[in-house]
Amino acid sequence: MEAIRDIQDARFPLLTPNLKGFEAAIAAGAKEVAIFASASESFSKSNINCTIEESLARYSDVASAAKNSSIPVRGVPSGRKGTVIPMLEAVVDVIPIENVAIHFHDTYGQAHSNILASLQMGIGTVDSSIAGLGGCPYAKGASGNVAPEDVVYMLDGLGVKTNVNLQKLLLAGDFICKHLDRPSGSKAATALARTSAHISKLQDILLRSFFLRYCPFNNRCNRHCLSSSFGFPATHPPLNYLNGSLGPFM
Repeated sequence: MEAIRDIQDARFPLLTPNLKGFEAAIAAGAKEVAIFASASESFSKSNINCTIEESLARYSDVASAAKNSSIPVRGVPSGRKGTVIPMLEAVVDVIPIENVAIHFHDTYGQAHSNILASLQMGIGTVDSSIAGLGGCPYAKGASGNVAPEDVVYMLDGLGVKTNVNLQKLLLAGDFICKHLDRPSGSKAATALARTSAHISKLQDILLRSFFLRYCPFNNRCNRHCLSSSFGFPATHPPLNYLNGSLGPFM
């Protein structure tokens, strides 16, 4: 929290399962908190060591304390397969739809269909986790939150304006995955990386073909240029020496 507390134009809600957690979050400088209810008794017991009914009582205490401290509270209910639309309909009956966000993991490949259904209801805020990072130690096999690369790619394809730069998301995902030494959980990032690698290989082949055919320093190209990953070394004569012959290849 010390490192991010002064960042502007971003929200960092902390998960607070009980009053003690809320107090610790505020002491650390949190400006927003989140409470989260489970859809099953077994998960509730594993995740926060209490029943669903007990968790709701605790969240009532957290919400009251947050209201008294003028701290925004984010509620995160869990759902089961086939319950997304009925759950959201129940939520928007008591909460303005502009204050509702959705948060889907993609363990069973249902995140994108659920997101699309939610957007069609008028919800405009979608949680995501770069490269699909995350998961849950109490839900075996659970994947992370849906990757923003996949969400933005889907919405771009549907013509929905997000004001989110997909290329920057891809760079951020690549950076953190390399740092963590783990593959990306984003299907779009994986597919686009393969496409980019294929295009780069094709460009390299075309450049090599060009120098073999057109370069007046052919013998030197055979020895030096073709050993370069881009088809020519820094010592090669300037490309403009070739009078624009590279044009058909680029």
